[in-house]
Amino acid sequence: MEAGIVSAQPSRWQVKLQATFMATSALRRINSSVPHNFDAKEARNVVASECQRCNSEQLAVSPSSCAALHADDIVAAACTASTAKSGDNLITLQTAGLELLRVTLNKFADAKDPDSISDEPVSVLHHLTSQVTAALSRIVGIPIIL
Repeated sequence: MEAGIVSAQPSRWQVKLQATFMATSALRRINSSVPHNFDAKEARNVVASECQRCNSEQLAVSPSSCAALHADDIVAAACTASTAKSGDNLITLQTAGLELLRVTLNKFADAKDPDSISDEPVSVLHHLTSQVTAALSRIVGIPIIL
């Protein structure tokens, strides 16, 4: 390697940090007043309709998706980042993860789970309670008592 040439290969924690920043920024910009953005039932209907349109018109593009269909993945990513254990700038990554978790919980706070078999409406985040609790407990150093 020649002197003065720096590797363009970012470390894993840098990639996680940038991905966390990007996810947080994207979630903040998604319009909460549009029903299908954070309502899984509405999102499924919109995506199914778009798939049918793409198929009927034989379009070579994939239909877009909705944040509502990825709540589990977003929460998992936020919890992973907020409980990271290694990296050069660990506090920054953990803080970014907590911010993503905060934004996610706020955006999905009123979203209902369309697959719930309960008589009462259940939050789409309900089944993620233990994951969120575990992440927050690890950050603040409180033992988990369930």
